[in-house]
Amino acid sequence: MRNTTKTLLLAFSAAILGVLAWFALTAPPSPPEGPPDIVFVTFDTTRADRLGAYGYFRPTSPAFDALAEESVLFERHIVPMATTLPSHTSMFTGTFPLEHGIEANAWEGKMFTPAPGLTYFTEYLAGLGYDTGAFISAAPVRSNTGLGRGFAVFNADKQRGPRDADKTTDEALGWLESRTDDAPMFLWVHYYDPHPPYRAPKPYNGHFEMNEEMTAYLESNSFLVGSGHRTKRALKYANRYDEEVLFMDTQFGRLMKRLERRPQWPNTVVVVAGDHGEGLNQHRQMGHGRVWAEQLHSPLSMRIPGVEARRVAEPVSTVDIFPTLLGQIDLPDEESWLSQVSGRDVLVHSDEERHVFSISSMRRYKFGEDRSWAISSPRWKYMESDRGKPKLFDVKVDPLELENVIGKHPEVGAEMATRISEIKAVQYARREQVGGGGLRKASDEMIEALEALGYVAAAADKEVVAEEKAAGEAHAPLEDTGTFE
Repeated sequence: MRNTTKTLLLAFSAAILGVLAWFALTAPPSPPEGPPDIVFVTFDTTRADRLGAYGYFRPTSPAFDALAEESVLFERHIVPMATTLPSHTSMFTGTFPLEHGIEANAWEGKMFTPAPGLTYFTEYLAGLGYDTGAFISAAPVRSNTGLGRGFAVFNADKQRGPRDADKTTDEALGWLESRTDDAPMFLWVHYYDPHPPYRAPKPYNGHFEMNEEMTAYLESNSFLVGSGHRTKRALKYANRYDEEVLFMDTQFGRLMKRLERRPQWPNTVVVVAGDHGEGLNQHRQMGHGRVWAEQLHSPLSMRIPGVEARRVAEPVSTVDIFPTLLGQIDLPDEESWLSQVSGRDVLVHSDEERHVFSISSMRRYKFGEDRSWAISSPRWKYMESDRGKPKLFDVKVDPLELENVIGKHPEVGAEMATRISEIKAVQYARREQVGGGGLRKASDEMIEALEALGYVAAAADKEVVAEEKAAGEAHAPLEDTGTFE
């Protein structure tokens, strides 16, 4: 009897050890101790739905897709403004454009002044002893825009046009190799490639060909709309855009492979965020700067040691990025920075339905358009402008935002309109508090760099308008006047 009891106890103990071992293998690993290295990569002008992790059928993003498998992937990351500098400023301050006051990349030859009452996330990290380095690819996010605040190294090519992803990656990898400091690092790498005029270098140029599958995709997703001229342009740029995404992703993959070889990799956070999407002729608009879904929806993933990989379906805002990260890692004095933000940790469950606020670029005024405002919930997307008729879309059944159903659901429209009015009032008041919205004269060199990208001078806009006139198209306020923003 005694031997039988002993045998049963041993078997029970073995079973318990087996269960504990199973939990050890399947549970998310505990995060390593100490402040993590943080790598922040921004994909400029990148539509979420042109990446494999978001369901795209073309192999445009194998490196991003692989990282997404071990990350928290946000399925509806909605930017507050589909314009490069305002969106990036919202990332680094956790506030909306109406709060930080930067409402375009530039305005009539002037640059926006960073709000003195806001602390950039990098300034907070530098105060904790982080080694900070930035490697950016285009003029809209140069250091003099405010985004240089808190960076010990800010690497930007002084050429007038953008820097290709391979060259930016080379510079970032060089910095990684040269580091001798044991301090934790914050590395920002900005890629600009999927931006007009969509000319990827060889061998990526010409990599994708138009075929029946791609044509069917474009037709079923309402890219081939408008006149024959517009349809031809949409077909022309569809492959070229994807080639730019693939080139960028390949260089991102180079960066990731080097990071994975570092001893610090188990304690390295990698956040990848898009600053905005691109029209590509959906809603008859090629570029960005407005509040349609294809211009606001951009990728967002977070690889955080100790945090389980999963997909998040609820809408989140760009202002939530670093508040969410701070909710998952342990850094000193977090409240000193979080006290200023309008975002929140979206990985903490809340019974309150989230509404994400977005606005059109101030630069749209130059094209004779009203300012547009939008608010997105899990089911609804509401849009209004200063003088235009409001629109309501049931995004559960109409993700392309093609059918205005405000006549069927006037009560939802009225509720959303009230929310927008309240949000605007709060954000404008906050803007006064932090001193946002000032303008200053830009340097001649900065103006030249922005002109080369089509941000200041109207040369690029005139070129496209001339094309449309030659094709017999009227230039209406909601028609796209250029691919640049």
